[in-house]
Amino acid sequence: MKKVLLLLLVFSIVFVSVPVFAEMEILHITIDGELVEIPEGYGAAMIYNDRTMVPVRFVSEFLGFAVDWVESDRLVVFMDLTHAVALQIGSRTLLMLMTNERISMDAPAMIHEDRSYIPIRFFAEAIGMEVTWDEYTRTVGLYR
Repeated sequence: MKKVLLLLLVFSIVFVSVPVFAEMEILHITIDGELVEIPEGYGAAMIYNDRTMVPVRFVSEFLGFAVDWVESDRLVVFMDLTHAVALQIGSRTLLMLMTNERISMDAPAMIHEDRSYIPIRFFAEAIGMEVTWDEYTRTVGLYR
């Protein structure tokens, strides 16, 4: 009887733990086919509610955007020579400032461990990039 209970306990720990670890797996990001690493101290890409979330500062700087944080409104503003994008933490709306276009997202921007995160697909598509997802390698691909 003890062996059966021990076996059931081990079985339940292994199979119940798998989904938790799946959410914690390392994600990879490629830009134009090149693997990019998020520098230490920027946070890490993660899956949250089935969406790939990336640290705002990393993605903006890597793609050549200046980024500004408006603390009073919890607002992130991204700018380059051809785009200006605003995003409020907790909101599901991405605002293209030059055209006043509003893009609805199915996941809100959020703060995790004192870092702002955005769902990468919506930001990348808003600035004209193509986005791919490879479930097998857990890789997000961004293409200009």
